[in-house]
Amino acid sequence: MVVFENPGLITALIIWFVGYLFILNGLNMCGKISDKESGVWNLLIGSWIYVLLIIAIVKQLFGADTWLSVGGTFLFAFTYLSLGLMKLLKLDGRGVGWYCLLVAVIAPFIAQMNFSLGDWRFGIIWLIWAAMWFVFFLILGLGKTKLAGNKLGYLMMLVGILTLAAPGYMMLRSWW
Repeated sequence: MVVFENPGLITALIIWFVGYLFILNGLNMCGKISDKESGVWNLLIGSWIYVLLIIAIVKQLFGADTWLSVGGTFLFAFTYLSLGLMKLLKLDGRGVGWYCLLVAVIAPFIAQMNFSLGDWRFGIIWLIWAAMWFVFFLILGLGKTKLAGNKLGYLMMLVGILTLAAPGYMMLRSWW
């Protein structure tokens, strides 16, 4: 299968699909789709990311210099697996919120790695994602629910398009 011969293609596919999760989660935050439906998509795509990464690791597709990126991608997989379970099982989300804090702390280091490799685009993008994870820590971990709502939902959709769906598509087309 071609996708497993090219780790960049795996990354592009994952980024592209996570963009759509950002959009779906933004729609959920705006009340356009239910928690249950959002939960199903988070669980489905989070599981798919996890399986892709495990297959890629077993096939030893990643070099030593990319393991931090692989770890960063697992951060997304676990975020969406836990968010999906939270929504489907109607959990309060505090655990997911505190996980988001840990990711918000780790993400700037992944941004720094990208900057040091000369990839300023993903350096900036990882900083944006770190900020989003921090906001979700505030909402879910600390109960600052006033931050949630339409404005944040629309921001999530915009971030999903600009930092995930569009770059993922451009990577798939070899334009990035």
